[in-house]
Amino acid sequence: MVLSSRSGDARRRVPRRDHRWAERGSQAVELALLLPVVVLLAVAVALSAVVGADVVAAQTLARDAARHAAVGDTAAAEQAVADAAPAPYELVVEPASPQPGQPVTARVRLQARVLPEPFGPAWLPEVEATMQVEEPP
Repeated sequence: MVLSSRSGDARRRVPRRDHRWAERGSQAVELALLLPVVVLLAVAVALSAVVGADVVAAQTLARDAARHAAVGDTAAAEQAVADAAPAPYELVVEPASPQPGQPVTARVRLQARVLPEPFGPAWLPEVEATMQVEEPP
């Protein structure tokens, strides 16, 4: 065994760690953490679109019901809403027997089609439309 007189040779070399191996798998962990958030956001956007479409449908139904009630046909107002409603609904026409020149209000509340009960119909807005009853011809 030959020993060198240089002190540098007597020291053991410590292998340097390769940092590429230390980061191995971090992308998979990041994906596993972010994927549920991205999916949840996509579902929330889709549900918002469905609820928005229901609100627009409720506004249209309320205007149609008020228009029919304004010409004196409350039964036709109820039938028009029943024919066009995309989901279960509640319809209230006030007053039930309006006089000419008096305003009549139709309130429509659609039930949510896709939202579960705690998030569903309780927070959907009630839509109303008011029109003045016309004089009979």
